[in-house]
Amino acid sequence: MGDERLPEAGQPRPAEQIRARGGEDGVEQFGLYRDERLVGYGELWADDGEAEVELARLIVDPGERGQGLGQRLVTELAGLARARYPRVFLRVHPGNIAAQRCYTAAGFTPVEPHQAAEWNVGQPVSYLWFSPGA
Repeated sequence: MGDERLPEAGQPRPAEQIRARGGEDGVEQFGLYRDERLVGYGELWADDGEAEVELARLIVDPGERGQGLGQRLVTELAGLARARYPRVFLRVHPGNIAAQRCYTAAGFTPVEPHQAAEWNVGQPVSYLWFSPGA
């Protein structure tokens, strides 16, 4: 994952940066389309050594938000992730309230505080970490 500084929550990422992620080991890219237009994007970061998958870089086109597409994207990616490993999680910037609501609506709950503290060591911000409910 590296130690890069991430843009503030909600800021766009250059297409080249997103495309470059597809070449990284363990990174799978997924798109959610309406007709031929990409309206949602997400990645699965599989860590075979830890037997876990992180849902990452989840985004819905700003013009398409508020229609349940984010919840659908998260739910479908979580299903794909669980098919690989039972341990699935995601992180969210603490200021991204809309994403937190989306993840909660998709059945995710915050991880235990001690686990979040452990995962936040070395991170650029203290992320909120979520995992799907049982």
